[in-house]
Order: sequence, then structure tokens, then C-alpha cells
Amino acid sequence: MDARKVQAERRYTSIRYDVYQTVEQKLHFLFKKPIRLTSIDNNALKYWQKIWQPHNHRYPPEGGWDWRNEILRQTLPNRFEVAIWHEEILCGLAMGKPSVGSSHLAIYLMEGSPLKHPLNALVTRIVLEVGMAYALVLGKENLMLVDPLEKMMKVYTKRYGFEFKTARNNPKRFCIIKIER
Repeated sequence: MDARKVQAERRYTSIRYDVYQTVEQKLHFLFKKPIRLTSIDNNALKYWQKIWQPHNHRYPPEGGWDWRNEILRQTLPNRFEVAIWHEEILCGLAMGKPSVGSSHLAIYLMEGSPLKHPLNALVTRIVLEVGMAYALVLGKENLMLVDPLEKMMKVYTKRYGFEFKTARNNPKRFCIIKIER
């Protein structure tokens, strides 16, 4: 890896860490739960493989992604990634990437644990909080959910204020919301 790529990776890792810290404080205030946010690191991948995989009977696009493979494929230094923990329980994972310009941060994958956990109804909200905060730091104008699940559409549009759109080019289906500055 060349020096510029290493430097960019360090820079965006630091930015993500700062975002995790800021959002953790907000979430603790809102939910009064011990929520910890990290990158999708070896600890998260080991937990996913050992605990989630044997119990996960979902298949993409409903979840069930091979997170180890997905994290290896995502090589952009400024990628969006988050592992959501309640104490030592991995409750959710999400990944995405920012647009080249100031348009948006796109979240492509989001999944909660297939097992019952203390943050059951909160994983989506937490991913959106982290996504909004990261997009804001990157100077993006919108947060986008790519190929949202049909069964989650009302949650995204009614509860969180996203607008559902279709397009001729990729992504063909997405939900989008303007980021409040």
C-alpha cells in the first residue's frame, strides 16, 4: 500500500472514531444503554462468524451477508462502516460509501443480529445516527439507503422522514434524506 493510501486510511479511521465517540454520547443520553460503536474489525468479524452465522437463516437482500467478504471488498479509505455493540453483544453491522462529490453518503448493507438482543428495535436508528454524523463530517448533502427492503419502507419514510425514489441508473431504488446542518 502506498504512503498516500496509508495516510488516507489513518485519516478516515480517525474521523470514523471521532464520529463513533460523538454518537455514543448522544445515544447514551437518548437510550440510557451501554452502546459502543466500532469499526467492523476482527472482534466484530469473529463474533459475527461464531455467534451470528450459525443462527442466521436470512439471505440477501434480507440480511445474511458474508460480512468478512464485504469488509474485504470495501477498500475505500473513506468508507462507511459501523459495528454496534451493547456491552459485549454485537447487535448490528452496516456498510456504505460516500459519493465522489458532495451529493450523499450511501448505506448499502445494514443488518441486526439474528438473535434477540438488547438493542432489537434500535439498530436502524443507530445506523442512521452514525450515517448522518459521518455524512455531515464529510460534507455530504444527503443520506441514502440503497435498495431498501420493502417491509422497512414505512419505517424509513414515516418514522425517519426519508423520501423513496427510483432512477433509471444505479441505484435503481433508494431512500434519501437531506442532512440537517
